[in-house]
Amino acid sequence: MNREILFRAKHIHGMGSNKHLNGTWVHGYLSDENYIYDKSLEGEFLIDEDTICQYTELTNELGEEFWENDIVQYGYYYGVIKYEEGAFIIKWNTKGSEFLRHDLAYWAYLRNVRVVGNIFDNPELLEEENVHGTD
Repeated sequence: MNREILFRAKHIHGMGSNKHLNGTWVHGYLSDENYIYDKSLEGEFLIDEDTICQYTELTNELGEEFWENDIVQYGYYYGVIKYEEGAFIIKWNTKGSEFLRHDLAYWAYLRNVRVVGNIFDNPELLEEENVHGTD
């Protein structure tokens, strides 16, 4: 089985010709610790290595892809997709504290689990005033 391990990260412009892509997400193969080769853009791009996220190979029923560091929502609960102990998990939060830790593969197949952002572009989604779960 040939498996493609894909990554995404935020582009850092190093050349004037790529300046318009600065801060945008590039997707593809991690060709070095701070470069991603993006097939759709046909090039290798310098990235902010602190924003590297691995693709989980899972999607929800709407076809939304699940990536490491994505913020997902299920009802009133928000969680972050993380890679820990050899598996992708969702760390669910409620009122600003860690609530539950679940295997992502289980949650990906449930209805109504939506990708609502990521920890880099939408950290406000995890702030206490935006978490409506109960204790």
